[in-house]
Amino acid sequence: MLGVLAVSCREKPVGDALLPLETPLFLKEGVGYGVVNASFVNVLGEPHAAAASTGLIRKGSVVVVIERRAIPVAGDPNGAARLWVFVETLPAKDDFAGTRRVAGWLPGDSVDFYASLPKAETASALMTR
Repeated sequence: MLGVLAVSCREKPVGDALLPLETPLFLKEGVGYGVVNASFVNVLGEPHAAAASTGLIRKGSVVVVIERRAIPVAGDPNGAARLWVFVETLPAKDDFAGTRRVAGWLPGDSVDFYASLPKAETASALMTR
C-alpha cells in the first residue's frame, strides 16, 4: 500500500502537465438525446436562421443530438453566441408510420437535452400527454 502511495506522490515531469480542453464539454459531438419542446420546428440545412428548411419536427419528438455549436450572432456588439444543435430523428418503430428520418440544425432553445434514450423517451411521453 505504501508503495502505491509513494509512486502516486512523486513529482511528474513538466511534459505531463494537463492542458485545457480545446472545446468546452457541452460543445462536444455525440452528446446524447433531445426532445423538441416547440410546437413545430423547422430543421435547417445550416446553423443560421436564414438557411433552407429540410423538414419539420413536432413537439415531443425524440432526436439524437450529433453536434452542438455556439455560433456568434451577427452584428451583436457584445459578441453573443447562439447555440445550434445538429440532430437526427429516430427511425420509426414500425413500418406503417410513414415518417422519414430528418437531419439538420435546430436552435438550441427548441430542444431539451438528456444523457440517455430512456430519459428522453420518458420526457417525450410526459410532454405529449
